[in-house]
Amino acid sequence: MEKNKKIKYFIHPTADVQSSKIGVDTTIWQYCVVLPEAEIGSNCNINCHVFIENDVTIGNNVTVKSGVQVWNGITLESNVFIGPNVTFTNDLYPRSKRSQFPLVRTIVKEGASIGGNATILAGKTIGTYAMVGAGSVITKDINDFELWIGNPAKHAGYVTEYGEVLDKNLQSKKTGQQFTWKDHKIEKNPDCKITAEGISMRLVEKSDAEFILSLRTDKRLSQYISQTSPEIQDQINWIKEYQDREAKQQEFYFVYEDSTNNPWGVIRLYNFSDEGFTIGSWVCYPGNEDHIAVKAWLLAVEFGFAELKFDTCFLDVRKKNLYVLYYLKLFNPVLIKEDELNYYFKFSKEAFLKRRHKVTTLLNIKL
Repeated sequence: MEKNKKIKYFIHPTADVQSSKIGVDTTIWQYCVVLPEAEIGSNCNINCHVFIENDVTIGNNVTVKSGVQVWNGITLESNVFIGPNVTFTNDLYPRSKRSQFPLVRTIVKEGASIGGNATILAGKTIGTYAMVGAGSVITKDINDFELWIGNPAKHAGYVTEYGEVLDKNLQSKKTGQQFTWKDHKIEKNPDCKITAEGISMRLVEKSDAEFILSLRTDKRLSQYISQTSPEIQDQINWIKEYQDREAKQQEFYFVYEDSTNNPWGVIRLYNFSDEGFTIGSWVCYPGNEDHIAVKAWLLAVEFGFAELKFDTCFLDVRKKNLYVLYYLKLFNPVLIKEDELNYYFKFSKEAFLKRRHKVTTLLNIKL
């Protein structure tokens, strides 16, 4: 029952392990059978009553629970979990006593998990960190990070690398946290709850439709922004479409509120590209004595630079919007172009950080 001190893996005395291709710190338990050509990596846990055929490759840190047969043509990459009594196949049209048949290979990729009693039809690929629900029957390939359940199994959502279940919109079913695709991985969206002295900013929800509509249909407040439909349902539909872009980390639309959670205005970051981001849709009710609109603009720009990792901010301003033009000149933006209605500016992260303190001091703003 002791580990072999020379080869440093453990094989239970009742196991029939014929292969010598077994990694360090792997454990093979009671009544397992491993044929001579099978390859098993390091730090694996092969539970009792598992059969592993010859043409099999198992990576590092793999767990195979009891009652599993791993047939020729099957590859389990590193960090894979195979639940109890999972069934693999390697012949799409099997017949008894037929030793020669077209071998159909199956790959379970890095970090994927297959729940107990699931059946995997031959020739399928289970993607990186994908998850198969218990008892499911897999008849199709599964993409990275996808969750499949049922018989026949269907795509039901996504799973993060750490096992957090998400719906098809990449929102956590447990916490409501929004995730996004980044570099072919699922990652949490940046922390989009922004707070500072006298202000908090949160992402727009469909319940904000009436408030946003009241801002954007006020003739005085909306004279320097694009027009919108006066219908509340149109605004709700627009927010829903926006949230799809938000889930893909293509846009962020904030409502900003005072310390009593009273909403004052909105501001939006959009047009993300390798060159930078655009800030706009900056509207606020009048009457706040704490410069809440300016605070919102400063915090939103800072979010674009610090959280989204952009280096340049773009914006366009109506030529008649003298108040905003005066404010922007404090940051010494670069004029890119102009047309009949607008000036188009940009400024760098470096320029913003250099002038931010001077501007907040000049306007007596505390953040």
